[in-house]
Amino acid sequence: HPGLMQEPGMLTRFRREARAMRRVKHPNAVQVVGHGVDKGLVFLAMELIDGHDLAEHMARHGRLAPERAARIVADVCSALAEAHALGLVHRDVKPENILLGGQDGEMVKLTDFGIAKSAIGMSRDSVVSDDESFDDSCPDSVNLVGGFDLTTAGTLVGSPGYMAPEQILGKKVDQRADI
Repeated sequence: HPGLMQEPGMLTRFRREARAMRRVKHPNAVQVVGHGVDKGLVFLAMELIDGHDLAEHMARHGRLAPERAARIVADVCSALAEAHALGLVHRDVKPENILLGGQDGEMVKLTDFGIAKSAIGMSRDSVVSDDESFDDSCPDSVNLVGGFDLTTAGTLVGSPGYMAPEQILGKKVDQRADI
C-alpha cells in the first residue's frame, strides 16, 4: 500500500514476514520461494498453482458435496496447524485464498499469507530464524515504489465477512481467529 512506504522499518518487517511465510512448508500451503526488491517494488515469489480458487469453483459448480467440503476443510486446517505451530496467524482464511488444483481439482492449497502475523506471546525472531541459505538481498535503504507490510498495529486487515469478532474490533488475535 503506497501509504505504508514511508513507514520506518517497513522493509525490515516485510523481510521477516517473507521469511516466516517461507518456513510454512506444508503440502496444503502455497510455498514462498523468495523475496526481494526490483526497481523499487517489493515482491514475493511463490509456487505456481495451476487451478482456481474455491470461490470461483463454487460460483461455477454450486454447493460442494459434504464429503468434498470436509476434505477441503481438513486440508486447510492441516496447513493452518503448520503455520500455527510456527507461531503464525493467517488472519484472512476465505474461499478466495483456498486454491484447488491438479487433474480433478483435488489438490488444496492455502495461499495469501500476506497479512499473516506472529501470534501473541511468540518471539517473532524465533519464528523467522532460518539456518538455510537464502538470498536476502532486500536492503532497508531501498527507494520503494509501494509498501507491503499490512500488519501495522491498529490497522484493520482481512475480509470483514470472514473475520473473527476480536479481529473486527481491532483486538489482538491468536490462532483461534483462523479457526
